[in-house]
Amino acid sequence: MSLSTDEIKLKQAVKLLCSTGVRRPLQFERVKTWLNQFGAGPEQALGLLILRHLIYRTHDQIESTLAQALRHTAMHFVQDEQNRKKHHWHDILTGSTGLSFSFGPPRHDSTSPGKSGEVIIRLLKNKLKIPSRLISYPEVSQLGANERFILVDDGTFTGEQLSNYINVFSSWFHAPGQTGIVVSIAHQKALDNLRNIYPHIPVFYGEKITELDGLEALSQAWIESGRWTYENVTPIEVYRHVAQNKAKFSAAPLGYASLGLMVAYEHGVPDDSLQLLWDESPTWMPLFDR
Repeated sequence: MSLSTDEIKLKQAVKLLCSTGVRRPLQFERVKTWLNQFGAGPEQALGLLILRHLIYRTHDQIESTLAQALRHTAMHFVQDEQNRKKHHWHDILTGSTGLSFSFGPPRHDSTSPGKSGEVIIRLLKNKLKIPSRLISYPEVSQLGANERFILVDDGTFTGEQLSNYINVFSSWFHAPGQTGIVVSIAHQKALDNLRNIYPHIPVFYGEKITELDGLEALSQAWIESGRWTYENVTPIEVYRHVAQNKAKFSAAPLGYASLGLMVAYEHGVPDDSLQLLWDESPTWMPLFDR
């Protein structure tokens, strides 16, 4: 398969991201297998651009952004300026100012959290040094005056999953000023939705993305910048063709809510991302497992 000079450079950049561990544990062999499903010319160019612009976050990066979000959380709940200056954010969240915090990922039944929840719990305990006794869910219908519950997740892109969780366990979230949401990465759509539905529940995040990070906006940006050199077809048109005719996906090729995201974590990939990244069919092998 013959590649243009720009495409060769893109492929080299993607290979470097894998070989240096920036996208561990993603291996370049798997990347090649996924990429080889794209045809020559515009299809191959599209696959390489998706790989190059992929927002991939390792556990270490999620830990870093969660720590940033938790610091903002601590400063929000402690209003006294002296306490803010006197205490480290970690000390605030573990009780140094008299507030009793508890933390937990979303859960939707009485069973243990799923894969994402387990990763969040491990990061809270082992990396962010939140004591195990604080990683729990309130057993009462109403929080005490000095109690705070912080819902922690890896990301939110539409806000629907968190909203559904809050609706199920709404008794914890009634009192303004006693609950908060912490995520590693948040989409502006989710922030807007959560703010509209729950204006009294603040959302703290370490990283924010917007519609400009979706394939539709990037498609136009690649054309305008000259990174896309095929005049008779746009990247988004090529994507839809591959999804429909090669992967044979009949619905939601741009992912949940059609956000068209290119987001993945070391532990998995949200279904808000492009369907070609995570879904499989008899004719398509995904880049990531769900």
